[in-house]
Amino acid sequence: MSIDATHGWLQSTLSADQTQRRAAEEALKQSEFAPEHVVHLFRIAADTSVAVDVALRQAAAIRMKTVISRGWDPASSSADGKVLSATDKAAVRDNLVEAMVVAVPVVRTQLGLCLRSIAQVDYPDNWPGLLSSICVNLQQQQMERVHSHVCIACALLHVHRSAYAVMPAHRAWACSAELVASPPPSAHTSPALRRTLRVPHARQGVRV
Repeated sequence: MSIDATHGWLQSTLSADQTQRRAAEEALKQSEFAPEHVVHLFRIAADTSVAVDVALRQAAAIRMKTVISRGWDPASSSADGKVLSATDKAAVRDNLVEAMVVAVPVVRTQLGLCLRSIAQVDYPDNWPGLLSSICVNLQQQQMERVHSHVCIACALLHVHRSAYAVMPAHRAWACSAELVASPPPSAHTSPALRRTLRVPHARQGVRV
């Protein structure tokens, strides 16, 4: 399946023709777990080398979010046991953080929800570099990059808060220790940004 086919279906979902719109919706649904389909959606949503308008990028990101929520976790798949391939998952996971930096705001919001869904399943075991990437990028001088990673950090904190309620006590403690022990933003980070990230106040072994 080509990216052109995915692009055409997405374009048709925005059509005023109801018959054309329904046919496109059905084609997208039938292709959800086809090889590279979620990657094509991702590229249309966030790849700056793909020339599409914002409305189509947003439509692609919303569709991508739906596919990920339905088929990322084999244990809770709502699509009759179908899941995304390991190759497609890796392509999304490896590029999602950087995509949130360059994406337009309406797309970034949807990508953040994708990240949250993926992190609930893959972090930290299958996504060990996520937290260190957040910490490094929070120390950059580019505000778009910092802002994007504040959003990512908040999504990750949401995942951890949800997990604490159901995981064994020793695992919850280990996750908390990992967050605290990881390099926080630099000393030059603004107080407002620190409050957003809930960076711990000075204590033994923790820099603020």
